[in-house]
Amino acid sequence: QRLCDVGGGRGLMLSEILLVHPHLRGVILDAPGVIASGAALLRARGVADRVEPVAGSFFESVPAGCDAYFLKNVLHDWDDDTCVRILTNVRRAAQPGARVLLVEYEVRHETRTFGNIVDMQMLVACDDGRERSREEYARLLKRAGFTPGRVLPLAAPVSIFEGLAE
Repeated sequence: QRLCDVGGGRGLMLSEILLVHPHLRGVILDAPGVIASGAALLRARGVADRVEPVAGSFFESVPAGCDAYFLKNVLHDWDDDTCVRILTNVRRAAQPGARVLLVEYEVRHETRTFGNIVDMQMLVACDDGRERSREEYARLLKRAGFTPGRVLPLAAPVSIFEGLAE
């Protein structure tokens, strides 16, 4: 019923989800300037009345009381310990039964996958950022207190890595 887009930018992805699923309400968390710049977009897309904008930092806290928490292309910017810090904040906010959904590129053993190519770019662009394998995402989720769940490959070159708060 209530989906939080953690580090959701101006709200383009959340607004698209809300347009496809009219029964959902959304919460978007990002830096104050980013939240302010997204208000017009949410109004233009016709979902502003179903979105609670929250200015803040996922390094400090995440809004509580959502059924699911969505992080798209967030964790690949950070080293493992920082990812666990972010996910631990999500876990603190998540009630038992809530889900975390990580949308990220997946590194696979085949060397010609898009995730592997993007991983090389992350090594250059970010101090400690990188793409990860499904096993690595499972370890991050466990360290933060989630039970790893399904991995859903999408038509785009990303996958959804699910975690369950128990």
